[in-house]
Amino acid sequence: MKAVFINLETAEARRAQIEAGFARAPNEGWKLTRFSAVRAGEVEHAPGSIEPAEKACFESHRRLIAENLGNDDPLFVLEDDAAFSRFTFPFLERAAKAPGDWDVLFTDVAFLQLGYMVKAARDWDRLVNSGQVEVVPLQGSAFVGSTAYLVRGTAKAKLHKLLQDATAFDAPYDIFLRDLVAAGTLKAAVCLPFLTSLAVEGSQSQIRESIDPQRLAFDEFRRLVFVERDLEKSRPAVEAIRAQVSEADQMAGLLLAAACLAR
Repeated sequence: MKAVFINLETAEARRAQIEAGFARAPNEGWKLTRFSAVRAGEVEHAPGSIEPAEKACFESHRRLIAENLGNDDPLFVLEDDAAFSRFTFPFLERAAKAPGDWDVLFTDVAFLQLGYMVKAARDWDRLVNSGQVEVVPLQGSAFVGSTAYLVRGTAKAKLHKLLQDATAFDAPYDIFLRDLVAAGTLKAAVCLPFLTSLAVEGSQSQIRESIDPQRLAFDEFRRLVFVERDLEKSRPAVEAIRAQVSEADQMAGLLLAAACLAR
């Protein structure tokens, strides 16, 4: 089976990181290949209201899908900041062959709704301890993220047509996908616990450069729900967030956690 990661020519460290992560993960029967990302300068004058970098991301995904339409094999699409687990590829191989009511299966996303976040956090222990992975439908969910997703082989042409129908870049790629799911045009689901996550280095650079507490919080929550989470590696980001949040808000957050997550 084929996994393809999108990567700029200049992003050599990210390429090395994702290739090393793939080599460490059980990947029998899989091949990881690189897709050269579209540069922002190539699409900056294309129609649409989003930023050139967002246009380039959208166009990279669209071209990648277009280049893989010659067969009905499933396709695992990755951005180059994805981190794998030992469960990623064995589970996806089974999922691709099994019946399921989805065109696209995300292996992690950022949930923007408290209900989905609570479910993911509450169910982590039960699922991990029992070795289970649930496939949760995403229609009706507010989510973002296109770091890692499996396209069912028979759905590649459908997704490609939907992407081709976008004549202007008016929404980032992940939001565009979410809107298709919300409309019922595309069927999507997500794995719980998450079978991939964001590489920790991304948040480390965000902390060094400029702290956006909300974005950092969503990123760290994704890592918290990752099947192979490492709480110690998340600690610096959590402390950076704590420094930006008032004492009253920290107390409110703790009380919400106790009320929602009590087992």
